[in-house]
Amino acid sequence: MKNPYFLLLAVLPLIYIALQFARTGKAVEQFYTYSHLHDKRKKIPAFAFKRGICAVLTAAGILFLVIALSRPYSIVEKSRIDDKGINSDYVMIFDISGSMMADDNGNSRLEKSADAASMFIYSGDSRSRYSVAAFKGNPVTLLPLSSDKNIVSSVIDKLSPDMFTSRGTALTDAIEMGCNLFTDIEKTDKQIVLFTDGEESVPGGSFEKSFVKLGRLIRGKMISLLIVMPDNEKGSYIGIEGNRHLSIPDYTLMNKAAASCGGRVVKISEFNKSVSDGISGTFQMEKDYSVYMLILSLILLFSSLAVRRSAL
Repeated sequence: MKNPYFLLLAVLPLIYIALQFARTGKAVEQFYTYSHLHDKRKKIPAFAFKRGICAVLTAAGILFLVIALSRPYSIVEKSRIDDKGINSDYVMIFDISGSMMADDNGNSRLEKSADAASMFIYSGDSRSRYSVAAFKGNPVTLLPLSSDKNIVSSVIDKLSPDMFTSRGTALTDAIEMGCNLFTDIEKTDKQIVLFTDGEESVPGGSFEKSFVKLGRLIRGKMISLLIVMPDNEKGSYIGIEGNRHLSIPDYTLMNKAAASCGGRVVKISEFNKSVSDGISGTFQMEKDYSVYMLILSLILLFSSLAVRRSAL
């Protein structure tokens, strides 16, 4: 339920039906007194039954209206095999914060990410398009969707923390911007590849607070999310002698993000295999049942009105 608080209104149909049945005796008495039908005594059971049916139908109609207001939905997995022949678009987002310069088995995390991305691009389909974005304090689009692999690769090769003077790691803004880099008017296989170590420096843990919003945005646009993390889970040192500190990739946070957004987390060394197997065999999308609940509510309410107007 997207708006679960509306379910508190489910008490209304219960109150309504209780009041209707509580007033049945008085309603029968009024029917017996004021009805112009002949053989009123024979009609009283039919009148009471019709009144009960109307009460149940109306209460059910109100209940389904409340459910519709709560926005029920389910997460549905769709196979990309269903979309054979469509082109693939990739938005490649790079974390260029200072922690990405930590040594990861001989090369910095950013260097290994850039190398893996370039290898991925040159091994891809000629019809595929790639966009490049980077973030530090704020995300910036470095290249819109392009099928020119040489240009894409050259942009990736120039990535460096020195590109921006801002500080921090704005993960939420980066993913939101990445979602908006796809064209909605074209039917393409949309996939975001996020290269990061997951170290969020924004105070208050704002990234984790945005999981629900990001999940809805990604599923609404039918996008796949792959988060590519450093190989060394235990952390790597950054800085020079005398001023070094250990930078530990936040796999816990990234796994939570992937689970909320229907994505996956892989290590840089596993990235090429993920590409050869297909970044994601499925993507998740939301199926909203609000309209169905609203239609059912209207049918029940109109049925109640029809029964109420029917002759005994």
